[in-house]
Amino acid sequence: MAATPPGDTFERSRATQLVSDTGDRWHVGCRRLGVRHFARPGGGERCCALRVPRMRAADVISLYRALTAAGAPVWLMGGWGVDALVGRQTRPHHDVDLLVDVGDLERLRLCLVELGFVFKYAWDDEVRWIRDDAWSSPLEQPSAFVYGHADGREVDVHVVRQSDDGDVEMLWNAPYAFTAGGLRATGVIEDESVRCLSRELQLNAHTGYVLPVHHLQDVELLNERR
Repeated sequence: MAATPPGDTFERSRATQLVSDTGDRWHVGCRRLGVRHFARPGGGERCCALRVPRMRAADVISLYRALTAAGAPVWLMGGWGVDALVGRQTRPHHDVDLLVDVGDLERLRLCLVELGFVFKYAWDDEVRWIRDDAWSSPLEQPSAFVYGHADGREVDVHVVRQSDDGDVEMLWNAPYAFTAGGLRATGVIEDESVRCLSRELQLNAHTGYVLPVHHLQDVELLNERR
């Protein structure tokens, strides 16, 4: 049975922090140097780190294969999800955005830790704290969070629940909805087929916040695919 790796458990505290069993404390949200915040209509913020891009196409494919082999298949979202639909890399990326089913979330986290990633923070304006009977751990887990690697790569994860009748429930707070049909899309990265969000879902995901320039460029690319 899978177990939560040492140094990677976390829980909520009254100070709205994440506390690992090593004693490290991570504030919920993105309150770090080298980060700028984008305001959302009606409150809340979305931040974008000012970093040198480090997530290459080969990194994405390697991670995608590792997660699939670990029993935690994912869908690509965000910038790499757009590039998968287009069939080529259109801009540099510092991270990869992934969507995972809640039943596979524990295996995904275990795999990320085995690959050298560590939990960094949860998106404070989006996260919900969730549980699933498929997990070995009794702890609640965040539904919208980021893992990071010492070399600068980051993995931004969001969680859904797929029901037996095909419905999709988004387990984080967002001003849009996903559909089962929108999760049937595929794209290409490095000549390899990958699962990704459909064009329609990608456009939905680019709403509810003030789009930075590179997100505006992603929307233009998606609109060109009409």
